[in-house]
Amino acid sequence: MNKEFLNLSIKTNKAFLEGLVKSELLKRSDSSKIQKKLNQIKKDRNFKKNFKNKKSYQEQIQNYLQKRLRKSSKIIPKYSSTKEFDDTTRIKYQIISLEKIRKDLKKLTNQFFQTAKKYKNSPYKNSTVGHYFIAYTESLIEDLILIKNTEKIFNKSPLGNKEITKILERELMTKKLELKNTVINSIFAKKISNKFNSLYLEVLLQISISLEAENLIEELKAEKTLKSTNRTIYFTEAILELIKNSKPKIKKSKALEIKEKSLGSAGNLDLDFYKRKLSKL
Repeated sequence: MNKEFLNLSIKTNKAFLEGLVKSELLKRSDSSKIQKKLNQIKKDRNFKKNFKNKKSYQEQIQNYLQKRLRKSSKIIPKYSSTKEFDDTTRIKYQIISLEKIRKDLKKLTNQFFQTAKKYKNSPYKNSTVGHYFIAYTESLIEDLILIKNTEKIFNKSPLGNKEITKILERELMTKKLELKNTVINSIFAKKISNKFNSLYLEVLLQISISLEAENLIEELKAEKTLKSTNRTIYFTEAILELIKNSKPKIKKSKALEIKEKSLGSAGNLDLDFYKRKLSKL
């Protein structure tokens, strides 16, 4: 069981309850009862002990509430589906994870840039150390741009899209989840998970390629899509660990005499160009 994902699942439930109260579909007193039980989940040893990693987080939360509240707990599945909750929580988890990855990756990119700057004229094979590390810098800059754009796309909530006669206060739910936008179209909201999971997987794959993590690259390619919450968590943690352990290492090479013309672009590194690009990320 991932504590962060569980906390986000509970937050998703609370946001939904607030929306139901505002929509006059749930009494404030009933909402308070459910929220009180939701708060107890994190401390409940039996919940942790009986938790099944392969099962839906929301399904297990719902079962927990069902045993303890009976009548009041039926209000959530009445107006929403388990998949909708899990999709919303996964999107929130991916947004938070992308922010962590972006911050760590920017630090690493800057380390590659500074190493390239320091050793820009040091010979390496038929080029220079500077040229070698600027290649990593440029590749990681592209990854940072991809992450930034993906964060913008992901910043929306599909929660509360079930077609019912009463209009739900979905904007309030989105606000409580600290997301910027609400998915308006209910059909798209049901499809959003596959689209976002594939895009998230692609971000992780591109970072792995930039950092030449061959084993992780093969794992991500074999995955194809991230339908499983556990696999999403697994690959997110693997990428964060990869970034943490990836540092610029100076490879020793014989100091051969290199003619300026043979360096090509390596002999004229536009370090200011990369500095400007990094400052915008």
